[in-house]
Amino acid sequence: MTALRTLKTVSLSQAEHIVSNEDLGIYTLESPAETVITNFKKRTPSLLEQDLSLDEALRFMRKSHVRSAIVIDKGETFLGLLTLADLESRKVLSMADKMGLKRTDLCIADVMTPKAKLRGISIKEVMDARIGDMLQTLQDLGKPHVLLTDEGGNIAGVVSASEVARKLHIDINISERVTSFAEIYSVVSGAVEL
Repeated sequence: MTALRTLKTVSLSQAEHIVSNEDLGIYTLESPAETVITNFKKRTPSLLEQDLSLDEALRFMRKSHVRSAIVIDKGETFLGLLTLADLESRKVLSMADKMGLKRTDLCIADVMTPKAKLRGISIKEVMDARIGDMLQTLQDLGKPHVLLTDEGGNIAGVVSASEVARKLHIDINISERVTSFAEIYSVVSGAVEL
């Protein structure tokens, strides 16, 4: 092993701005979709265990500035997706009432979207797509996030409407859609608001 050395330092007294990868280009609907994905091979996803309290999850997501997190069990098996909107919606109070619990008694497993209700896109499919294609897909799904899978069907990344909005410098509002009769009944009866 070679001897270690001390690197030269510089004064930061004149530094004012923080460089961001946002400064690398101008993006349009025609730009490659891969520019808006979070690839888990390059960036570690936010992972939360299913038994974490809603307040702990909310604090974590706000402090980390993330709008979604992958929900796992103690063995790190993928269980579902939790969004900031899930934690801040009336759905939480409706769920607590329905279960006869206080809000503080709920954990994220109670309000997350389980994997059986999620749709994904192959990361290979995204590599041949444009940002506009991703935005259209999110709008068609009625979801602000969609997970990406690798060749083996494992969760490999995520695309979020907020990232698309940030890259394009526009506001994007994806309306959540109900996908089953049970969800429609819940909304109409007031049992759960989406």
